[in-house]
Amino acid sequence: MADKEEKNLKTTDENKKIFVLVVTILVVILLVYLIMSFLGNNKTATTEELDKVVKDAQTTVLYVWNSDSKKCSNCKTIKKHLDKQNIDYMSYDVKNYSDKKYENFLTSLTINPPDFNYPAIIYIKDGVMYSNIINIDNTKAVDTFIKEYKLTDLK
Repeated sequence: MADKEEKNLKTTDENKKIFVLVVTILVVILLVYLIMSFLGNNKTATTEELDKVVKDAQTTVLYVWNSDSKKCSNCKTIKKHLDKQNIDYMSYDVKNYSDKKYENFLTSLTINPPDFNYPAIIYIKDGVMYSNIINIDNTKAVDTFIKEYKLTDLK
């Protein structure tokens, strides 16, 4: 009789371990899904990748922003809105680069650094800045820009 109870206890312990393992796997899958959803359709752009876009005459949409809310109060809001749109874009966070690299990047797009501010969306067509909006202060401006240049069609 004691052997039967011991077997039941072992089975229960094994079931608990399997249950914990399954729950852990589900939580990991959920976290990966949420991270991928959070990243959306955009990718972080390095200055080297942007140089390649210009050099290879590629077409892309670039969001230039600063994740430091003290330097840009509405950059995160605009980025969240842009993430909800059905467009592929590259994200350039100014906070991650030196002033020199940032200015070189702007110059490569024939933008005068003192005339530029973020948040900004730059439409690069065939490696050349085709259009941009800077100092974006509301989501309607983003929607208008996307619609006007048919950025949802870019893939």
